[in-house]
Amino acid sequence: MASRQAELAGQIARAHGARAAWLVRATCPLDLLAKLGIIGPEDHLVAFTAACEGSVPDALKWGSVSVVDDSAPEAFLAQSGWGDPDYLARFSTCSDDGLAKAGSPASYAFGSGLSSARLFWFVDMLGAPGVPVPDIRALSCAARSVGALLIVDCSRATSFACKPLALGAQICLEAVGGGGACCSSAVLEKTYAVCLAPAVSGRGRRRVVHTEAEDAYRLFAFRLGDPAEDPTSAMRLGEDELSRIASVLATLPAAMQQRMDSARAIAAYLSCHPCIGYVWYPGLASHADHAVATITLEHGFGPVVDFCLTGAPLASCEGRARRLIELYDGIRPNAADGRPMSAVTCIKAGNQAYLRVYAGLDDPLAVTDSLDQALRLFCNPPQP
Repeated sequence: MASRQAELAGQIARAHGARAAWLVRATCPLDLLAKLGIIGPEDHLVAFTAACEGSVPDALKWGSVSVVDDSAPEAFLAQSGWGDPDYLARFSTCSDDGLAKAGSPASYAFGSGLSSARLFWFVDMLGAPGVPVPDIRALSCAARSVGALLIVDCSRATSFACKPLALGAQICLEAVGGGGACCSSAVLEKTYAVCLAPAVSGRGRRRVVHTEAEDAYRLFAFRLGDPAEDPTSAMRLGEDELSRIASVLATLPAAMQQRMDSARAIAAYLSCHPCIGYVWYPGLASHADHAVATITLEHGFGPVVDFCLTGAPLASCEGRARRLIELYDGIRPNAADGRPMSAVTCIKAGNQAYLRVYAGLDDPLAVTDSLDQALRLFCNPPQP
């Protein structure tokens, strides 16, 4: 009889249309990959991420890592050695005879001691500043052309708003449980669902075998074990955490629909405010990825809205943004029923600071009213 943890993992797998799923604790997706030892010293990772960008080199000390600031396939191909005959020589730690160096983990898919030199692409959905929406279909086609395994973190969109495996990704990660999606901390541990794409699609003459998906399944099953069996003691979650996950899954469709509807209303309000310089939300026609978002996201355009203030010099962007957050937090009352509230945070990209709203389950009109009061106090502070 399957354990409760295996049953919840199976429920998540069905929501994503996955072959299998596991539940694993980690601080961020890259920390999860590092803990499992998925990326070895002969492997190379190309990552488009912002939530834990500063921890990328620390989390993955074994393999070679390249961080790109554009989710276009061309950016990934450029960092994957496309057309570069010396690519393996630059990124591989193999010896001259093709064997892995002593002390490095050998690949599951090769003979004893042989190096794998695998290539991984990692994409953070709705996480980077400006709320970009990566084109998973285009990325999956490009990844197959160079033999890369495509990993997508859809924690902010969840399985309700995005199904990366159906769009061509081989691996999907999603933070499940209380507050996992909106938590940007790379310190607090969260529970992640690791979902793997089916290796076979279609029937009869239309039957297609996806070798990359089969490779991904063997790689993760080797580390995590049979998804249908009870988890090991090291991976077993507590009953309180399992209860939180079960509660979130039971209310996920209704909660995410409310979050996305609220985000759309907040974005519409901010786009009309004279004190707001620019608003980034995939649901707005002005967003660069609006067309991609319409064929990638479902039921809406996600719960994340980014915006910036007008007239803010680069040197003082972060200070002004944090001042507005203080005003908003002082005005916005706590929910009487304990529902998750819309949160306003500050995220940085280079020398610029963005304000981010992660829509909660509170009334969007109350959120916009609090933002309006905070903006009024920010632009016209009371005189002593």
